[in-house]
Amino acid sequence: MLYALSAQDAKELLHTRRVQGFTVVQAMCDGMFPKWIAPDRLPPSRELMPWTDNNPLTPNEVFFTRMDAIVAAAQEEHMLLLIGVYHVDDVTANRITLANVGAWTRWLANRYKDAPGIIWTMYSPLDPSSFPMGQLPGCAASGGGRVISAIARVVAADPGSKRSDR
Repeated sequence: MLYALSAQDAKELLHTRRVQGFTVVQAMCDGMFPKWIAPDRLPPSRELMPWTDNNPLTPNEVFFTRMDAIVAAAQEEHMLLLIGVYHVDDVTANRITLANVGAWTRWLANRYKDAPGIIWTMYSPLDPSSFPMGQLPGCAASGGGRVISAIARVVAADPGSKRSDR
């Protein structure tokens, strides 16, 4: 939705899904591969990727202006957005690394800190050697390793901020 649809098309889709009884819509905000979208459905290249030069530390403002409008449309429809912050292919392609995941997720969480109804998620590789698995304090199950720990540190660093996972 964040890649292939204009803000207006996304708004119409969100409305349709709400009328159909859905309450959550999944979307991805990562360095996805254009091969996942039919060529005739791709947005203009300057709007396609959330990052310039495939670097999560250089957000593409044109992409995020459209994402802002889609997040606002979801809020108007009282829909939750389940937004993936990276995909296993981003790890494989070395766009997401242990060195940049904290800064990327911190930037993204800060941009949408006042947007209610966002649930952040990650699509980790199945190979535990890519991101060593670990136990987060207070969590009953293992999972997510250093990447989740990096995101947890971002949230814990600003406990007074309005979090969008509620």
